[in-house]
Amino acid sequence: MRRNSRVGAKIGDTLIEIKLGLDAVRNLQLGLLQLALALDEGNPGERALLVVAAPAMSRTRLQEEWQRTVRTL
Repeated sequence: MRRNSRVGAKIGDTLIEIKLGLDAVRNLQLGLLQLALALDEGNPGERALLVVAAPAMSRTRLQEEWQRTVRTL
C-alpha cells in the first residue's frame, strides 16, 4: 500500500489521525471522513483510529456526532 497522506500515521495495520483541541463539528467530521477514505483506498483488514485530544466540544456532543457518523456510514 502506498503511504496515504490523508492520515497522520500508520502503525501496523492501523491508520491513526490525531485531532488536538477539537472545537468544531466540521473538524471532527473531517477527521472521520479522512480515515474512511484512507480505509477505502487501503488494504483489506486495515483499521482506523481517531484520537481526539483536549476537545473543546462536550463529551455528549462528541458521542452524538459519533452516533450520527455510524448511522451515516
